[in-house]
Amino acid sequence: MLRAFIDFIKEIGVAKNRIKASIRIYNDINQNEAIAYRSNILNLNKDQFFNIELMGGNKKGKLKFGMCRLRVEKSSKEFKLLMSLINVVKNRIMPS
Repeated sequence: MLRAFIDFIKEIGVAKNRIKASIRIYNDINQNEAIAYRSNILNLNKDQFFNIELMGGNKKGKLKFGMCRLRVEKSSKEFKLLMSLINVVKNRIMPS
């Protein structure tokens, strides 16, 4: 899902270096392994990870490499475009 989101925002003109990621992991997950895994899957540089949130407990029954969130720096233009696209699709599917 995150990979599809990255592909989409690149299509609408977001430069790869504006994409930032953060991860939320449990204490017993190796931080470097989690970043390396997400970096590889998402095709992002490790320096694009700006925050690691450590949670108490352990990963038993949870995602092996924690949860990942993506953000786009200075995204007001793209946000407006995305909201316009949503409105166009909504209006075509459910006209007034």
